[in-house]
Formats: sequence, C-alpha cells, structure tokens
Amino acid sequence: MGHGYRCELMKKTILFLALIVCVCSGGPGILSASGDGPPDQEGGGWQDEAGERGEGAGEGEGEGPGPGERSGPPGGGRGPYGPPPGKRASMPVYKDCVARGEKAISLKKYSSAMKEFTKALVPLKGEDARKIYVYERLGWLNIKLNDIDSAQGYYLTATYQAEKLELFGKEALNSYRGAAYCFEKRGDNASAAENYEKALKISRDEAVRREIQKKLKLLKPVRKINVGK
Repeated sequence: MGHGYRCELMKKTILFLALIVCVCSGGPGILSASGDGPPDQEGGGWQDEAGERGEGAGEGEGEGPGPGERSGPPGGGRGPYGPPPGKRASMPVYKDCVARGEKAISLKKYSSAMKEFTKALVPLKGEDARKIYVYERLGWLNIKLNDIDSAQGYYLTATYQAEKLELFGKEALNSYRGAAYCFEKRGDNASAAENYEKALKISRDEAVRREIQKKLKLLKPVRKINVGK
C-alpha cells in the first residue's frame, strides 16, 4: 500500500480528532457524547513494549459505575451535549485525562479510556511531544476494540509525529509495531515489514528485537536460488 494511502489515512484521523476536540472544548455539538466506539469485530493479538497484549476486544465496560465514578450525568448537571447554552466548557487538563484513561484501561473499560485520551489531546498545541504517547494509546485501544482501520490511522499519526520531532522512545517503538501489526492484518506485508524494520532500528530490548526479527522472517522469507548443475 502506497505512501499516498497512508497520508490520506492520517489526514482522515486528524480530521476526526479535530471534530472531537471541537466538541470537548465546548464547540458545536457535531458529535454525540454518548458514542461507545466501533462495533466489535474479530481480531488478533500482539504485545507492546509495556507487556500488554492486544488480543481482540477485552471484557465489557461492566454495568453501573466503576470505582470513583458517579452513576449520574457527567459534568455536574450538564446536558447530554455539554454545558448549558451560554456557558463554555473548561479546558481539559492533560494529566487528569491521562490518569482517568489509564485507570479505565486497568478496569478494562476501553471505550471510556478512548474518550479520556481523546480529551487529553485538546490542550496539546503545536508540536507537543506528548501527542506521540496519546496517539499510540489511541491506536492500542482501537486494537482492543477490534477497529483495525482506526488503530492504523492513530499509529501512523504517532509515527509521523515521532519522525517530525525526531523522538524515538518507547511510544514510537510501540507505534511502529502497532502500525506493522495493522498492515499485517490487512494483508499488506510489504508495509508491515517496513514498519517492523523501523521498530527494529530503534529497539534496545533484546527480547523485543528477537520477536520483531521472527516477524520479519515470516513476512520476508529468504528466497532460495536454484543453481544449475
């Protein structure tokens, strides 16, 4: 799959996030706040650098509020689409959104975690390096929700940000591996191998490097050359 397709996918992902940011920051109610993410599909699995596995959809969100959550409407009396007319929603706080998102992940409430990490993007302006982490988490969460197309878009956006800022830490590594996994699931072995190779270049963990090398051997088998007698 060519470079043009990947650019178009990143553009669609960024446009979608811009719409979400508009809603979270008190803009027009373009999107409903009650969405629970994409419908379940059949998925596979992989393990990220942090040791968490993405093996299809996890457990459901449960019935009723979890620890520390209220059963009533969010926002202290807000309507279903945000604050009452004339009142602007306050800017989300990055660290609070991330904390709630990580807590939701620990409780396997992946749709709730998606909402929190999406809100975490709102206060991040320009070339903020924290965007790499947030996009990587959104990619991983979409794998847990079996939405491979969305996961691929988030992972590619994360790798684009990492290359632009020349930051190749754990989040970039997981993003390359996540993008490779998505390409592999879609049958695009060439793009999968390309992203695994990028991950291999920046990985310093021997166990992870061995796992990536195994993947590359399956995706790029050594051709046997027949030599005439």
